[in-house]
Amino acid sequence: AAVAGGAFATEVNMVEHFGIERLIDQETPSAMLALGMPGLLFPVSMVAIGALSYRLGTMPRVEAALLAVGTAVFPLSRIPEIPELAVVADLVLVAALAPTAIRALRR
Repeated sequence: AAVAGGAFATEVNMVEHFGIERLIDQETPSAMLALGMPGLLFPVSMVAIGALSYRLGTMPRVEAALLAVGTAVFPLSRIPEIPELAVVADLVLVAALAPTAIRALRR
């Protein structure tokens, strides 16, 4: 998940700074390795973490469900670039992860 975030952030900065074509739009093997595979692993891994946390009870079920739903909606908002849906996905992810962060900081 971290590799995907770093790859996409670097790509956005390079496109804006150098005015080049987006790597993901080039449909080359290097673009697939740098962005495609990690980009697919982020939502898959986070949905899996949410589902497993729900099933095993390692975090409150509401938060685990929100994590799974938020990360499922995340690519649906980012790939077609739907800003309203992106805001909803981000808010759901914050609602899922903020309580966990607060509990961790209180320890």
